[in-house]
Amino acid sequence: MTADLVAEATRALRSIRATSYRVESTGDGAAVTLVIRASPNGRRNAADRIVAALRRGGLVLDAGDDDPIHALADHVEPVAVRRAPQAPTAD
Repeated sequence: MTADLVAEATRALRSIRATSYRVESTGDGAAVTLVIRASPNGRRNAADRIVAALRRGGLVLDAGDDDPIHALADHVEPVAVRRAPQAPTAD
């Protein structure tokens, strides 16, 4: 499952410049770290693009109570990636 989640995150982020982030395996999944050196506005912009790309790929960042964009942009530490919850289907 961990390798699958890392592969999914990597695939979802293929439109983002690979030198701006790092996807890594964790004990129970995957995590993304924003590694780009830029102004605070540049980091927020990159984080916004990463969050949007993950969302399009069916993934979300698990930033707890923190906004995922701020969690990526304001800290240089990994943020867990998880699959987005599936919307219930009407039968």
